[in-house]
Amino acid sequence: MPLDPLAPLPLKLASEASRKTMSDLVSSHIQDARQYLMRRRAEIGQSHAAGATGAQVAAALTVMTDGMVTRLTHTAVAGLTKADASAFESEMALVALGGYGRAELSPFSDVDLMFLYRPGARQGAEELCNRLVRDLWDAGLVLGSSLRTLVECVTLARRDLSVHTALLEGRHILGSSWLTGELRERIERLTRGRRADRFVEVMLLERAAEQARFGSSAHLLEPNLKLSKGGLRELHLIRWIAHVRYGVAGFDRLEQERLLSAEDAAMLAEAREFILRARNDLHFKAGRAQDVLTLHEQVRLAAAFGFRDRPGLLAVEQFMQRFYRHSSALEEVAERFVRRCRGSSLWRRLGRFLTQRRVNGQYVVTGGALAPVPEARPAVLGNLERLVSLFSLANQMGLEVDDSLWEQIRNAVLLLDGQDATAARRVFLAMLATPGHLDSTVRRLASLGVLEKLIPEFAHARGLTGQGLRG
Repeated sequence: MPLDPLAPLPLKLASEASRKTMSDLVSSHIQDARQYLMRRRAEIGQSHAAGATGAQVAAALTVMTDGMVTRLTHTAVAGLTKADASAFESEMALVALGGYGRAELSPFSDVDLMFLYRPGARQGAEELCNRLVRDLWDAGLVLGSSLRTLVECVTLARRDLSVHTALLEGRHILGSSWLTGELRERIERLTRGRRADRFVEVMLLERAAEQARFGSSAHLLEPNLKLSKGGLRELHLIRWIAHVRYGVAGFDRLEQERLLSAEDAAMLAEAREFILRARNDLHFKAGRAQDVLTLHEQVRLAAAFGFRDRPGLLAVEQFMQRFYRHSSALEEVAERFVRRCRGSSLWRRLGRFLTQRRVNGQYVVTGGALAPVPEARPAVLGNLERLVSLFSLANQMGLEVDDSLWEQIRNAVLLLDGQDATAARRVFLAMLATPGHLDSTVRRLASLGVLEKLIPEFAHARGLTGQGLRG
């Protein structure tokens, strides 16, 4: 069935109004909305099963929800006093937040809705909020709601990062567009100038704590598609940082402004699509919000995504290999983007320049990262032994290889087929016996494709979950 995100909401009220009481009318209105929600969600589920993209499904669910909120709001406003109803367009606004605000709803995601109002309209706003929250719940939406003035929004955003990030992506639905625009201006004012640096640092601390709670997707048998490291939250993190640092949020815009390379933007788009589709499928199957990719669901999703067993590799293993590669790519691009943003201030750039030093005449250390000097870079990237030696030296010195090289290394590795890896393997084995940051160094070699050149068997084993060992 083709996806039609603009399908109308069939609420048959006009012909019934003359022969029903207001109570009956409202009840009928909610019943029609509930039936519409069930029918439309099922239609979108069929489109998902027929191959609609994750982004198309999210857009259709958002339009569906906007339609329900709009129609039920009009009915709720009609039940207010004449004065409160007339004040709605100028004194109040409905604002979508979170995943609803950024039009990234999954089938059974919570719908976060804020009732924004001027202080003088408090009574009408409270009455509207009470009516609409009740009606939306009765119609079948899982709602997260709040009732706030502009001042309360700013005060809460200063104290609570989750409120701040939700408001950054607030989207106007109904009511006073001026009020929503003023909210956006005041929230953005909180992170202008040097305050952006502080905001980014606090956000990274919060994300690190969240990752500690939910783990890293690449190291979990049952990852959380949203909150584990390498999940959708990495995309949100990039959007939030880009918003406060550069005033842009869409990944296309980030690429246009050269804040993301074309390769990084493509990796993000592919990872987002794969994970969104998997998450949508989990929701449709469970009939509720479900973000944990359990072992049982991995087997089912492998078949749903078209993977088939082949000699030496089960369908589920192929599916999870693909997932782990996407999650690792998300993790890597987010890490690189964050480093670039943290190093973009004048003082940071000046500090990096002043602390720069050469090593062995062929390498340079800048801001805690190691790279070949420009004139030596082609020779290092074109030789497997010298490339591994770069990582070995970084490990020995307790440094990272400069992230500006990662994309070049990944591309260079593709051209190294046929090179004798004997000398490079000796350097690698010697590195394994050297104290340093072996864990992060070996992981980086793996993510950039270097490890597969040293140990060809790793290409097959990478991302395997052990599903084949289950009885």
